[in-house]
Amino acid sequence: MLPGTCHTRAGTHGKNTRWPIFLALYFDIDGISDRTTHLPHMLPSEEAFAAAVSALGISNHDKVIVYDGKGFYSAPRVWWMFRILGHDKVWVLDGGFPQWQASGFNIGSSCLDDAVLKSRAANSAVETAYNGELANAATFQTEFRHQLLWTLEKVKHNVAAKAHQVVDARVKGR
Repeated sequence: MLPGTCHTRAGTHGKNTRWPIFLALYFDIDGISDRTTHLPHMLPSEEAFAAAVSALGISNHDKVIVYDGKGFYSAPRVWWMFRILGHDKVWVLDGGFPQWQASGFNIGSSCLDDAVLKSRAANSAVETAYNGELANAATFQTEFRHQLLWTLEKVKHNVAAKAHQVVDARVKGR
């Protein structure tokens, strides 16, 4: 289980944090992101993603289930990141944490020290990758799937050609 959230329940990662599903790892979409842009949650480089996911202890053989606390965009975003970077064995938990809790499944009262350490190591691995420093050997290998990414030019062409429907999923006001 992998919560893909921007904020923990306490609002700050590493201090009084809680992951609701017992033994879940924490995927920080703020930390595991492109460090070359001011835009939030942008897809990190393949090297940075591989280093971060490896630091979390996830391999290409693992099945990954992502969820978030409200059922917003975080879990689908993490799902897409794994998919575009070549990992097929990833799913979004139907209903997220609210449905898990409503169904009466076990929840943890706090995160495990190991999960905190792995999350910090993942963020550090991203920083190391963007600084061009040598990192630990990645156990997770990426394979970028170009067909899952549309460039600005491709979207502009599509708008002019009216070939595919474009849907704006941004929050109102963005």
